[in-house]
Amino acid sequence: MTLEYILSLLAQGENSRIEFKASFNREAIATLNAFANSEGGAVLIGVSDEGKPVGVSVGKETIQEWSNEVKSKTEPSIIPDAELFDIEGKTVVALSVKEFPVKPVAFQNRYYKRIGNANHIMNVSEIADAFLKMVNSSWDAYEYPGAVLADLNMDKVEGFLRKVKEGGRFFVDADPVQALTKLRLLRNGHPTNAAMILFSKENLLYNVHVGRFKTPSMIIDDKMLNGNLYDVVEEVMKYIISHIKVAFEIKGPLSRTEIFEYPIPALRELILNALIHRDYTSPIDVQIKIFDNSLSIFSPGRLYGNLTIDELKTDVYQSSARNKLLVEAFYLTKDIEKYGTGYIRIRKEIQEYPTMNFNYREIGNGYLVELDYEHQRVNTEESSGEKIVTPQVTPQVTPQVTPQVGQLLRVLKGEQTRDDLQDQIGIKDREYFRSFYIKPALEGRVIEMTIPDKPKSKNQKYRLTEIGINWLLEN
Repeated sequence: MTLEYILSLLAQGENSRIEFKASFNREAIATLNAFANSEGGAVLIGVSDEGKPVGVSVGKETIQEWSNEVKSKTEPSIIPDAELFDIEGKTVVALSVKEFPVKPVAFQNRYYKRIGNANHIMNVSEIADAFLKMVNSSWDAYEYPGAVLADLNMDKVEGFLRKVKEGGRFFVDADPVQALTKLRLLRNGHPTNAAMILFSKENLLYNVHVGRFKTPSMIIDDKMLNGNLYDVVEEVMKYIISHIKVAFEIKGPLSRTEIFEYPIPALRELILNALIHRDYTSPIDVQIKIFDNSLSIFSPGRLYGNLTIDELKTDVYQSSARNKLLVEAFYLTKDIEKYGTGYIRIRKEIQEYPTMNFNYREIGNGYLVELDYEHQRVNTEESSGEKIVTPQVTPQVTPQVTPQVGQLLRVLKGEQTRDDLQDQIGIKDREYFRSFYIKPALEGRVIEMTIPDKPKSKNQKYRLTEIGINWLLEN
């Protein structure tokens, strides 16, 4: 690093790869750990939060002592590069690390990652994902515990193989077992997680909860769908189509065209994304909500790999697959394109609906897509013998929680202890945290204890309830 580069960093402020610390402390090591688990970065010691040089006292052995402390408290051990700079007569130390090749790296039995300008504790599924990425594998490629070939519905398997053959993207063996083995859906003769999700005879309880709502608290109709993944895709699409509005473009006495409230190809692509790329290690269901004027799809698992929301908004984003074998299966049957073009096609479809908004974001420990209209109402237009009927919509109602509880819900990922949550939010007073965060969240039933019958258990953790998840989906 050069002095000019350091000065430019101070002017930019903290971001996903830079953090300022007035002194070397535990938080500085946690940040280095987060950088090692992400894309690398530097901690500038002797700089205030506002980016002003305040200086730090550095003795003959100081840098070596800092490096040793980082090394001894991380596993696998990371050793930062250290450089000293004189800025306005004050000493500033830059401690930097590159993305570590062996992930995840732990700091005192906790795993951190960098999101924006903040460190976040990784949950169990994120830790597992980091390990699987390191070994260039994925969860769905492992054997499903205790499964045997007889657990697969061979009629579904043969139907899948016929579609693969028709797709022409893979030569299919006549023997289904050999074909599944070549496709890595069988491992050592046993079904993988992917094979069971695709073809299991028994319901594995990877549910899709889909419903028609008038308001977030008024459910008109709902249904729980599960089973073989290919079947679930079709069942979800049938349900959605049966509950969305349809208009008719009438061009003559014997000619009319159906115009659905949402572009069906885009909906199908979004449903496929939600089911294929979801985190199957999470107990949370895929949730689809159809309102009068909007539709939302929530799937467990944040964006995978290093993909960001901003990158996804471009047409040159680089995607990576959480469930490689599921992606491969739907690619071979020509239900999806493998190389990350889904959102490009979705945006093109939505362009035909000029009043439609298409939004997506990471929320909690999942990913949310929302489609809605700006100003829709019933109207009839007639010109040149054409008649178009536009669907009617009404506004939604969003439930309210206190700002403190809302902050708690946004950081709660999976199951976490009170200490973890308090540490993430940055509250030092335990009683204040209990009174203004934990207690009202429990009373509002937006979170719940993992051991409710032993509220003071040392193993107690907290997780989002469906009410809490619904609130996050709407905020």
